[in-house]
Amino acid sequence: MKSGKGNEMDTLTMVEEAMANPGQIFEAMCCTVNDKVHNKQGLLKWVNSKHAFLISETTMSYKWRRVSKPIRFTNALMAHDDRKTIICELGDRKSVYDRENAHLGLVNNKGHAITTLEILEGVWYVVED
Repeated sequence: MKSGKGNEMDTLTMVEEAMANPGQIFEAMCCTVNDKVHNKQGLLKWVNSKHAFLISETTMSYKWRRVSKPIRFTNALMAHDDRKTIICELGDRKSVYDRENAHLGLVNNKGHAITTLEILEGVWYVVED
């Protein structure tokens, strides 16, 4: 069953959508390193890992959202200007720039401004609605 908040979904909904949409990436809205899942040849796997996604008490408690494939920073900037949430991954750090805070400029959900390192070396995503 889907959650009532924006594009959040529960684990079972994410699994159904992932199996129906190979290539679509889903992000767990929690603080783990391997937090993205995709359907790879009919098997749900953590992105950037050889490990399969397993349904457990922990993963059942996660909320998920669809994430696009990596894009250029300039495209992320245009998406944010269109009031879409964007994400920058840099090493093991993740910055979320919410659409609700777009009027503040590029300030992440922790209140920090975008860094030069994120612009130059970050991997950027747009959160799909």
